This record gives sequence, structure tokens and C-alpha cells, in this order.
Amino acid sequence: MIGNKRERVTIVTFEDLKDPGGGVTPGQRVVYWETWANVTTIKNQRNAQAYQTDLEEPKEFAIRYRPDKQLTKNMIIEYRSAKYTIQSNINVDERMRELTIIGLTRK
Repeated sequence: MIGNKRERVTIVTFEDLKDPGGGVTPGQRVVYWETWANVTTIKNQRNAQAYQTDLEEPKEFAIRYRPDKQLTKNMIIEYRSAKYTIQSNINVDERMRELTIIGLTRK
């Protein structure tokens, strides 16, 4: 646990994996990164309206930046047994210390 990052999140991707018989199994869950995060629900009306529909709940995940990890919108964040699709990831400052990820889930 680092600083105010007190929640454990798992970032997963889905890949086609080779099986022992030489074939390919499509869409298998692969853990890309497990890290600590500061997780908050987006409550500000203006910000929430930008991401929210009636079926979605926006969350903001603040994680440490790592140059060897490249997040994409086709990845999923797993947090407390819920799955969040990545809508955006933003480098918070020019020093490359923290990423802010906006994720949506179905209620």
C-alpha cells in the first residue's frame, strides 16, 4: 500500500491463448496488472453527466504510473467483485507519477 492508495485493483485483458492441443482458445482472461489504487465515485454533477447513463456508475481510479504498463480501453478493471470498462486514462501531471482512470460498470 502506497500513500492514500488503499484499494487493491486488478487490470485484466482478454487474449487468444494456445491450448495444449495446438489450437487457440479465444477471449481468455489474463491478469495484466495488480496494483493499489485510490478509488472514488464521481459525484460532481457536471463530471458524472459526461460519463454516466442510467445504467452506469462512474468511478475514478488513481494509480501509480509505470512506464512498462500501457493501458488501453479494451482492458477491464476488477474492483470488489465488480468489473469496470476503461473510458479514459489521464496522466495527472507532467512528472509521470500518477494515472487517473475513469471506469464504468453496469448496475
